[in-house]
Amino acid sequence: MITASLHIKECSDKKYIRNKQKDFSYAGRKCYALINDGRLNKKETEDSIKIKFDLNDIEARSVYSETKAKIDAHAEDIKDKLDKIERTEEAIRKLSKIENKTQKQKESLFKLRRKLSFLIKFISKGETFGKKSVLKKISYYSNFIGQTITCKNGYEINADKKLKELKSEYRENRINPIYLLGEANQGGNRFFDFDFENKTIIYKPQKGIKTTISYSCADSYQKKLLALQEFVDCDLAAVTVTMTDGYINL
Repeated sequence: MITASLHIKECSDKKYIRNKQKDFSYAGRKCYALINDGRLNKKETEDSIKIKFDLNDIEARSVYSETKAKIDAHAEDIKDKLDKIERTEEAIRKLSKIENKTQKQKESLFKLRRKLSFLIKFISKGETFGKKSVLKKISYYSNFIGQTITCKNGYEINADKKLKELKSEYRENRINPIYLLGEANQGGNRFFDFDFENKTIIYKPQKGIKTTISYSCADSYQKKLLALQEFVDCDLAAVTVTMTDGYINL
């Protein structure tokens, strides 16, 4: 398995890729809601987002695959947090039974209760599309609309200007990369022609549309890609691609 990160130097149609990213982002959020709702099976969910967002079969399957992987990872994280909650509650119960607690025990109890509160808050929240830290900052600066905040070091922050920047960052973070599953019998990936020798990749999402991409990468990655080329040309390697208008990950 090869993992390579490629910087896009030139692209014949960045706007198209950007718009495609938005389509995949909207489809991903809808897919997330449908999977969590649970009323549709895998095929029905894929068909739903395929029709709604004008995706083909492989694109819909890719969106579902990536979204399901995120949900499964989050579920595993929740399971881990529930185990920690159980252990933390048990530690709190033991300390609470001690009548004459030392200062150290009181501090430990305080920390455990704070930890428990954090864990409970974590499991009560779902996926945030746009980054939670940015959302928290937006909430904070919204309390100072029309004001200038003076920091301890004397630095002044215009709350309205800061809010505008944060909202722009939030919207940007909600735009996900394009994720397309590889297929060995389709030259690695049916949506791409790989010419690693010339550091060129052609993105061909549908008939009549081709976007030529020139990339740069570390020499160590390029050596791996040249070796991969032989397998791709012989239909022996599946190449899953994650792409934005600025980079490609293989």
